Amino acid sequence: MIAASVRRMTQTARCERLRSLCAELSLAADQGETARVSSLDHAVRSAVMAMLGEGAPTGEGAGEELAALTAALAALEASVGKMRALQGKVLRDDNARALYLTRSNGRRTS
Repeated sequence: MIAASVRRMTQTARCERLRSLCAELSLAADQGETARVSSLDHAVRSAVMAMLGEGAPTGEGAGEELAALTAALAALEASVGKMRALQGKVLRDDNARALYLTRSNGRRTS
């Protein structure tokens, strides 16, 4: 009985850590912090692999683990989308700036 409760406590702690990492990842992506996103992306993926490395979620905490893993996948997908959108905006801004510099005074100034 004690071993089962310790395992449950460990599952809960892992799930909370994963949720916390996902929240941090989402915030970093919202703020466009590419270095932090990269670091947190790695941390989330490592936490997921650690959870899956212990086998498929079973027992009392299976639902909680599945929910945390599903939330992690959603957070990773959302962060990738946000970073791609940010990258596209930066490229559009750079292209607009280059076009402006090319056309100013009829000669290339870049």
